Amino acid sequence: MAVLAPAVRYVVVRSVNWTPVEMPLGGDPGAPHRQEFSVERSGQYQLAVRIDRPQVKSRSDHAECLLGFDWVECAGIAPLTFHWDLESDDGSPPGCGDEPRTAGVVEGRSSGGRFTPAVAERWLGCVDAHEDVRYALEVDVLSDLDELAPFNPRVVVVSSDALDRDEYSLTAAVWLTSLLTGLAGLLLLVR
Repeated sequence: MAVLAPAVRYVVVRSVNWTPVEMPLGGDPGAPHRQEFSVERSGQYQLAVRIDRPQVKSRSDHAECLLGFDWVECAGIAPLTFHWDLESDDGSPPGCGDEPRTAGVVEGRSSGGRFTPAVAERWLGCVDAHEDVRYALEVDVLSDLDELAPFNPRVVVVSSDALDRDEYSLTAAVWLTSLLTGLAGLLLLVR
């Protein structure tokens, strides 16, 4: 039992697609990009523009300036500008918490994002997504993507940190329960 519960939990968590959308951005300015999607687990998801982070610092800084991050010198570099729309097939306004938001314009400097050694993400918004609802995301890029193209720009919908925290806490609870069950079993064997 002590080994079975974490193994089942691992398989269940690994079997969920935590990135239901990964839509490449390219083409001429104004060309719409549209993708329909659904989620495999209800929860909060983040909409973001993601790029691959180059290993060379100067190229990474340049790519991040194009996304709109300004902690490095970005003089003369115009950040990406685009419009996005999100619709649900049940007619409810997708949004986060008490703030239904179905569209947005991204321009200028960024107010939030996420970074790993491999990728950088500029957040667009979030959605409380439900398993039984289909969504359609449309992005109209209003600026030239030529400079950003080498960094594989794409729009992603990914599980939010809140959803990840739920997974971590639930996984920790399963491990603790398994450990206590295993210790109880050992105590019974020793007696």
